[in-house]
Amino acid sequence: MRIRRASISDSPTSASPVWAAAGVALAGCYLYGRKVAPGLLLGAGLAQFYAFDNSSTQNLLESIIIGSVVSLAAYAQAALGAHLVRRKIPANDPLLEDSRIFWFLVLGGPVSCTLAATTGTASLLLVNAISSHEWLLVWATWWIGDSIGVLVFTPLLLVMIAPPGIMA
Repeated sequence: MRIRRASISDSPTSASPVWAAAGVALAGCYLYGRKVAPGLLLGAGLAQFYAFDNSSTQNLLESIIIGSVVSLAAYAQAALGAHLVRRKIPANDPLLEDSRIFWFLVLGGPVSCTLAATTGTASLLLVNAISSHEWLLVWATWWIGDSIGVLVFTPLLLVMIAPPGIMA
C-alpha cells in the first residue's frame, strides 16, 4: 500500500487497496531468496519516493526517510513470508494439498503482511504524514492491500515462473 500526499501538512489523499508488488516480492523471495533483495529494495524505495510530493527540501527529506524505511519493511515482509512458508511446507512441494495451500497463503499473506503495514504506518505517523486518528484506517488499508497482493499475485507468479517440480 502506498500513500500519495499533496504536501507535508495534508492527510493522505489516496491509498492502494491492492498492492501487487507485495505478491511479486513474496514470489521472488520464495523462489530466489536473498538474490532478489537489491531489486526489491530499489523498487519499493522508488515507488514510495514517487508517491510523495518532492517539491521542497523538507518533503524530499521526508520522502527519502519514509521510502528507505518502507523499502526495508517491504523486503523484510517478503523474506519473513518466505521463511514462514519454508518452515511449514517442505521444500519443492507442489502445493497440491489443501492444508499446504492454506498455510502458504496465510503465512505468506495476512501474517507476514502485518510487518510492512505496521512499520510503514508507524513511520508515516512519526513524520506527521498521517494523524493518530487516521493510523488504524491507513494500517488496515495497507495490510489489506499487501495481503490481497500476496493472495492474488503470488500464486499466479509461482505458476508462471517456478521451476518444474515446485508448482505442478
